[in-house]
Amino acid sequence: MKVEHFLALKEKILGAENFNEPWEYFFDHFSENPAFMNMGKKTQSPLLQSILEEVGERLFRQKVKVTDMMLTEIPQHSFVHGACFVQGRLASVMYFKDVKVGMLSILSSAQSHEVAMIRFTGIELQGKGPFMIDFPKDKVVH
Repeated sequence: MKVEHFLALKEKILGAENFNEPWEYFFDHFSENPAFMNMGKKTQSPLLQSILEEVGERLFRQKVKVTDMMLTEIPQHSFVHGACFVQGRLASVMYFKDVKVGMLSILSSAQSHEVAMIRFTGIELQGKGPFMIDFPKDKVVH
């Protein structure tokens, strides 16, 4: 797995106007690549748990539960990715720890194929726990 792929994905997450682009790049270059699949280790992230709860609450305008979170970290690239359910809806997340920016895609409705794609910035405050500092305007893709 080439470092250039991680750098390109990071650039797409940071600068994409069309939030489909980072996800398409991820699925085209990472998701089925055996080298990528063997690089990671299972992890937990209170920061991402907190961010996904906050994003879900803003998106659905109610308290939400984030469940069944399965994350994989690739430390040498400061990259975390995985899946979970937010309020019972399937979601995928990818996050670069070094630049503290990530993306979330979540099914907006169980009855439709609408997917909300959100870019977020989050940090962990020393002694205060996870904190999301930015929630740019979300985009919905049909």
